[in-house]
Amino acid sequence: MRSVSFPILLFVACSQSGTSQRAVPPEPAQTGETVITDRSQRAAAVGKTVIIIGPQTRTKQPTVHGVDVEGDYALSDRTVIVRGVLRETVITELDLTVASRGPGKFYAVIDPATGELARTALHEE
Repeated sequence: MRSVSFPILLFVACSQSGTSQRAVPPEPAQTGETVITDRSQRAAAVGKTVIIIGPQTRTKQPTVHGVDVEGDYALSDRTVIVRGVLRETVITELDLTVASRGPGKFYAVIDPATGELARTALHEE
């Protein structure tokens, strides 16, 4: 007779492997980080360590409040949190030799440990 417990155990193990990262931020006053919850707060926080909380876009380059992030597609349209240093890039003219979004002011949150875009995690209030 065949054991039924193996398929059930396998199902439980596989169903938990795709769960999203969850993060609960410490109080910003304790960490010295600036909290951004709206697009209008970006310019004042350039060069500072930030915590950004908001919805992650469902786009090729995910953003949170207009700030480029490294985000798992499964977190699109959900409230996420991301930490890092806020960087601003200004493109003044269109360069046809390079793929870009064109002229404008762009923001990105950088993980200081890697120098790459910081990863988002699911935010729970």
